[in-house]
Amino acid sequence: MDGNNNSSSSEDELINNNLLPALSRTAQLLLQNNVSSSNNQRRNTIQRDRLEAEQLLIRHYFADDSTYGHDLFRRRFRMSKGLFMQLVGDLEMNYPYFQTTWDATNQRSFSGLQKCTSAIRQLAKGYNPDSLDEYLNMSERTSREALENFCYGNIYAV
Repeated sequence: MDGNNNSSSSEDELINNNLLPALSRTAQLLLQNNVSSSNNQRRNTIQRDRLEAEQLLIRHYFADDSTYGHDLFRRRFRMSKGLFMQLVGDLEMNYPYFQTTWDATNQRSFSGLQKCTSAIRQLAKGYNPDSLDEYLNMSERTSREALENFCYGNIYAV
């Protein structure tokens, strides 16, 4: 029996002296890598001038002396300007997603007008969400979210 106790205690000693410290070091290295990589990872962001893009959109379609008239608006948006503005107003009033906000970095969000324009252009003309980046300064992800929220808002509430 003493032989078994000696064998058992030498195995315990081996584990305590070699294996546990190795596991501890490995766990510490893994934790350090996770912490340092998550702290150092930054999202690549593109500075988009949302306000300038909105002002251009207004000058092109929504100002009293807009660049493109009612006929061209109807052809591009597949609805009258009045109906479009009613949809924008209803969505802004009922859904926070369509309300202009400011984020933690003091960046202005896209307006309801911009988000609805993105959604309608995708629906009316079959635009790829990424294709609206140049005109609306809106990322593919935001364009896709605008379309999803526009559809949800018009199907379920407005």
